[in-house]
Amino acid sequence: MDISIHIKEGENLANICLKDADGSQQEKKITITDLYDVFKQEEASRYFCPIPLFDNYPSAVIPGLLAGKISLNSTSGIYFLPTDMRYMDFAGEKSILPFPSLLFYLSSANTALKDSRCFALKEKNLCDLTPQSVLYAFPFGNVHPKDGHICWGSNHITECQGYDSLRTAIEIFFSSQSNADYVQKGESFTGFSSYPKMLEELRKRESFPVKALVQSPYIHTLSELINKFHIS
Repeated sequence: MDISIHIKEGENLANICLKDADGSQQEKKITITDLYDVFKQEEASRYFCPIPLFDNYPSAVIPGLLAGKISLNSTSGIYFLPTDMRYMDFAGEKSILPFPSLLFYLSSANTALKDSRCFALKEKNLCDLTPQSVLYAFPFGNVHPKDGHICWGSNHITECQGYDSLRTAIEIFFSSQSNADYVQKGESFTGFSSYPKMLEELRKRESFPVKALVQSPYIHTLSELINKFHIS
């Protein structure tokens, strides 16, 4: 059987022609989207950062990317950011505050950001991570403490295709103004009487107090995160 596909420029339909050995043929029109879905079933290309955590997956280093997966029209990545002093704009008040280490899970489909989550870690460096590394709620604003889902407000993240373009969403996250809408004492942080009091105290510090982190109730470990979003 011979299969031929004809697509005319500017049209949203593809003409599929099936020709049998006896000379008979059948034709059918399908949408370009449905045609892409056929090829989407090919095995995705996966990436794992070459650290002891992923001994079975040697690969070149992509800065910040811990693990990822790319298929025909989608990209997923888990990005690690070590503890550092970072910019924060809280309701118009700009500061440089100590942040814990962070994990971002970002995924795109058809170049648009589809899912985005952020979690905190107690490990300070990439080489300290293990499959059992515990995930904690992001202790600041714009992230729901229950499942790590990021609220982007008026930001519309588009043109996300590939690991580098996904990483730009993290830059937008840190440069965006935050508020206290999703911050909950006992769920986002602990050990401080209120969120403003925590921010006030952090302005005097050079490192984030990891004892203030609250374990994520949604995903408990790094290995769970990788498996839940089908990176492995």
